Amino acid sequence: MDVTMRNQQETMDISEADIGWLAGIIDGEGSVSLAFGFVRNGRLNNMSPRVEIGNTDKELVEKFVRLVKALGGGIYMSLKKESNQSKLVKAKKGRGFKPLYYAKAVGFLRTKKILDAVLPHLTGEKRHRAKLIMKFIDSRLKKNPKATGGRYAPYDAEDITIAIEIAKTMKTKFMPILDGILRDCTGPQQKAA
Repeated sequence: MDVTMRNQQETMDISEADIGWLAGIIDGEGSVSLAFGFVRNGRLNNMSPRVEIGNTDKELVEKFVRLVKALGGGIYMSLKKESNQSKLVKAKKGRGFKPLYYAKAVGFLRTKKILDAVLPHLTGEKRHRAKLIMKFIDSRLKKNPKATGGRYAPYDAEDITIAIEIAKTMKTKFMPILDGILRDCTGPQQKAA
């Protein structure tokens, strides 16, 4: 069955096969994550969901970008410079490095558009993390639907609890900070009870 989705920003149609392709690339070459932004003294500045891929095949990354844009999602593509060897993929021995092309969609609404389309097709750990990220996005949008992703609403215990669940699947180094923030959020509630 070929389902077509129209997007409001472009006139390109996207088929169910294209959505399956997007999900496969995200499953195999990409990541679904929550970026943690911190300021001094370990205080949480922001948490931002993202979907990204990296590959040495420029056409593959360009197709990913086209399809995400067809869904109505904002995304950008970049090339990692050859001077940054740690971000490049080793080619055949003695031939140097191939450039790594990278595409990233960051933010609540952009990530939501992508995950709404591909979530049914994701598998394993990425599917589990994508569900948690959607839960986080929905929680933030519910708190402040007019601001992008509820960005200006303070984080509460529900947000931090979901962020901790996501962080556990990512094995991030920020777990102690998130645990501390959750204690700070729930401390006053426990005292009041």
